[in-house]
Amino acid sequence: MSQALQALLGAAMIDGRLRELLLNGGRQELLPKFALTDEEHRFLLDVKADSLEGFAAAVDQWLNDKSHRPLWPGSDTDTSLDFLR
Repeated sequence: MSQALQALLGAAMIDGRLRELLLNGGRQELLPKFALTDEEHRFLLDVKADSLEGFAAAVDQWLNDKSHRPLWPGSDTDTSLDFLR
């Protein structure tokens, strides 16, 4: 997880106004304030969640799915390092 994504989620945990923006239509205004990648920004704009827990769960699922993508299109090679856990 990028530091910007960590900062966003951490700030949302402790700042009620930021959390409100994140969950209730203020993402377009909020997200540019964090140094998110274009991919993170696009994903976060599409998250549908009623709570911070639901939002964080969606981010976690996306990151898990992303970590299991193949090294290159059409490859069956997994980029996951689950065997190290």
